[in-house]
Amino acid sequence: MPLRPGERAAVIRAFNVLRQYGESAVAGALDALAGALVPGGLVLEGTSDPSGRLLAFDLHGKAADGAHLERLGLVLAPTLRPEFHPRQLQPVLPKRHVHHVEPRGAIDRFFAAWEAAWQSARRHGGDPRRRFVESARALADRHAYALDRRTALLRRGFLWLGPAWPALGPTGDAARPAEGTASARSR
Repeated sequence: MPLRPGERAAVIRAFNVLRQYGESAVAGALDALAGALVPGGLVLEGTSDPSGRLLAFDLHGKAADGAHLERLGLVLAPTLRPEFHPRQLQPVLPKRHVHHVEPRGAIDRFFAAWEAAWQSARRHGGDPRRRFVESARALADRHAYALDRRTALLRRGFLWLGPAWPALGPTGDAARPAEGTASARSR
């Protein structure tokens, strides 16, 4: 952006931008971005660390009616290195999450579960990509987090969590997406 009159974008990436806004202003900013999208277009809104090695973004898609954005989920995407630990992503969560990290709260419980799954995968050896895949599958299998389990995404270091994250954390069936949704691929 800016776009020429009548021009629309298929993808808008807004990183380290909305974090500058007050939390109440984010919805309006997202609406403005939606206005610049083609139907079915995507907005990636999130944050990275200064080096770009840790990335977290909310993925939004423009609804078929073309009127609004639908939240498709949260994507956590670290550069996979031996020294990586899941909790390193916590400070780069998007605006709507970062101010809601509380001890023993839903976000803290998620990162504790992922950290435990990561440490378990580390004990089995293998490279960081293998650990990432194993720990993601443990989050889904043992902790009932809705996530996209496609190996191609996980091996690249993309943990795509369902749109209800973290509100519907490990609570059994409530955490699992409905059949036919984008996140249903998590099963």
